[in-house]
Parts: sequence; C-alpha cells; structure tokens
Amino acid sequence: MKQRHGSTLLEVVIAIPISFALLIGAIGLVHKAMVVSNLAKNQSLARRTIGNLAQQFRTDVHESETAQLEMEQRSGKFRLLLSHPERNTVIYESGDSVIRRIAGDAQQEQFLISGNRDAKVEIFDVTGRTISRSIKRIRLTIMRPTEGNLKNDESNGLADAEIEATLGVYASTRTGKDSHE
Repeated sequence: MKQRHGSTLLEVVIAIPISFALLIGAIGLVHKAMVVSNLAKNQSLARRTIGNLAQQFRTDVHESETAQLEMEQRSGKFRLLLSHPERNTVIYESGDSVIRRIAGDAQQEQFLISGNRDAKVEIFDVTGRTISRSIKRIRLTIMRPTEGNLKNDESNGLADAEIEATLGVYASTRTGKDSHE
C-alpha cells in the first residue's frame, strides 16, 4: 500500500472552521482583557483624583475662617467660597465631570471626575457635649448615578466619595483659639 502525504479535501474543510472558531474565541478573550484593563486603569485614575481632591479640599476647609455656598437650582451645580485669613478666597465649583479649584486670580486646578458623576456640597452645624459652641462642617459628596433612575433624585446614587472637614481648624490654632478636632 502506498503512503499518503498531505490532507484530503474533507480534512481541510473540517480543519478550517475549527481553527477559525478558535481564532474568533481568542480575539474575543483578548478584547475582554483589554476592556477590563482599561476599566481598571480608569477606576485607579478616578480613585487617585478623588484622593487628591479630598486632601486639597480638607486642607482648604481647615485653613478657612468662613464658607459661603451658592447653589444653582436648575442644574444642581455649586460654588463654594472659602475665605482664608492669610490668602485670597479659594473657590470650588462643579462642572460637567469636573470640580474646579480656583485660588486667587490665576491659580486654577481641575479635578476630572470620570464618568457621569454628580457632586454636592453641604454645610452643617455640629454641636456636641464636649464642644461649648457649634462648629461648621462641610461635606463634599461625589455620587455615581445608577442607571434607570432620575439624575437629581438623592436616593438614586452610590457615593464614590464623601469628603468631610471642619471649618477653621488650622485657622483657629494660628490665632490661639481652641481647636475643634
């Protein structure tokens, strides 16, 4: 009997679709890996940005003596003015996926909050048994709206970050007043 070299047409017809299916599966896995990697990189960048924002926000609030909050009712955007005793006013304002920090006339820093996130600011008084007078706390909350809910409904979002600081902590230690924290 003669020994064959090569493949029959039937073997080739069967091998091509199998190899094509394996190739499509490999391309799909590589695509999923790239999507997951990109998502992880974006989440890491967002966490780092929120961390930098939290550190700067707390420092500014602690160093300030007064705070004034202006809210735009229509869009829900805010403008927070913090008065420092030794520097110009520092302004925090929200925009589309960005929170701007403006110190003085020229120094501006933007914290890009990726994705469709909302931010809100609250100023509230805290009184306690150990504190003889009320102190002001400022809370900046960055929310990620869930799908299918209205954007301005407070119960619809998941908090990505809740940054809270006491107004005037560092300012009072410089002037010799009692510290709140």
